[in-house]
Amino acid sequence: MDRNADQRDINKDKRDLAADRKDRNQDQRDINHDRRDLSKDRADRNKDQRDINKDKDAGGQRCQQVRF
Repeated sequence: MDRNADQRDINKDKRDLAADRKDRNQDQRDINHDRRDLSKDRADRNKDQRDINKDKDAGGQRCQQVRF
């Protein structure tokens, strides 16, 4: 091959590597986004459970007060 053909091959390889890197970066951004969504969902469920527990505790205290 001549030098120009070699350089074209090198440039094509560089473009391919850049495209692969871009795809990997997008995949990682998608993963991070999904993780944030899962974390928010978990935080919401935990808050809901705390509210339920608080309501149960308050209900139990009201029942105890009525009994006395």
